[in-house]
Amino acid sequence: KESRENVEWFLNPEFILPYLKVQVSKAAVKRRAIRLAHLGAGLSYLGIDLARCFPEIYVCNIDSSESAIQKMNSYLKANYDDEFCRRCYYLRRDILCTNMKDASFDFCIDKGTFDAVVRGGKEKSKTYLDEVNRLLVPGGS
Repeated sequence: KESRENVEWFLNPEFILPYLKVQVSKAAVKRRAIRLAHLGAGLSYLGIDLARCFPEIYVCNIDSSESAIQKMNSYLKANYDDEFCRRCYYLRRDILCTNMKDASFDFCIDKGTFDAVVRGGKEKSKTYLDEVNRLLVPGGS
């Protein structure tokens, strides 16, 4: 049975679900699968909850912490089937340079990563915003 040790410290899924429902419906008209990046996911269950609520979404949870990525991928494998794990997964990446393809995502969710990046100064902030913009499809949000 599913056991959640982690607690969302910022932005519970209930807050964003109504907005995403509208956006996902709009995007589904244009594309069969909707790709969402959860930036700075850490130990958050937000991406998992979104994938559970929206079967048409593919969620890539991105974080730089190897231990967080391992823990969350282990949690997924223990609690969900292979099909779900193909739609929702955690990847270790440097958020300032993900080395992912341009226009990889329809949506990017950032619950607080930008706050941490801003502490690194204007150049890091600009690099982060440029990377998010590069990852989004034209017209993505």
